[in-house]
Amino acid sequence: MYFHPLALSLFLAARGAVQRSSGDTPFFLRPFVQLRGVPALRFQGDQTASAEVELRWQFHPRFSADVFGGAGVARARVLSREREESVTADGFGFRYLLARQYGLHMGLDVAFGPGDPVLYVVFGSPWLRP
Repeated sequence: MYFHPLALSLFLAARGAVQRSSGDTPFFLRPFVQLRGVPALRFQGDQTASAEVELRWQFHPRFSADVFGGAGVARARVLSREREESVTADGFGFRYLLARQYGLHMGLDVAFGPGDPVLYVVFGSPWLRP
């Protein structure tokens, strides 16, 4: 994960992940693509990689807007054949600065992926720590 201020009111965040499993890993523990807008476990394989970027604009001392987008790929070997699936997702959101002293934001994100739009309630960072 990477967070960087680009200007006084513009912030860039990025997240990348690569995961791999062995042949004896049960299907429910295999890695999957984790992006906002992509259903969990839908793009699963022996190896996965994903990247997501977010740009947040603090247009008011308490309110901000953000846009985000990402892509991921899942690769698996099934019956001696390689199978690869890729997916992209993007969206937008709004944040409210709850605690100025800690820089803690809360808000809503709307993400668009391979299925229906998804609404997320975000407290702090939208990404889980590894």
